[in-house]
Amino acid sequence: FSTDTLNLARRFFYAFDYEHKGSLCLSDVHRAVNYAFLRDKAIPEPEEVEIVFDHLIQSRDHDKTDSPGDRLTVSEFLRLLFTLKSRGSLAV
Repeated sequence: FSTDTLNLARRFFYAFDYEHKGSLCLSDVHRAVNYAFLRDKAIPEPEEVEIVFDHLIQSRDHDKTDSPGDRLTVSEFLRLLFTLKSRGSLAV
């Protein structure tokens, strides 16, 4: 990805970080996904978003002391969006 693309992705992420924690809770992720898919015909079901969210949380190295708990980091959030895209939820 280009620097501009990564900067845009970060700005999009932080636009939904209402608590200014540098991470997104599940409700933040739902709002961000709904906005990201606003113009698409196929919008991911909330259950699908929750499954991917939970999988990302569970796949972490839980020995890290800087883990944001039940919140997604920027890179995890991007993985969530790419996962939803790969499942056919995001029109390219």
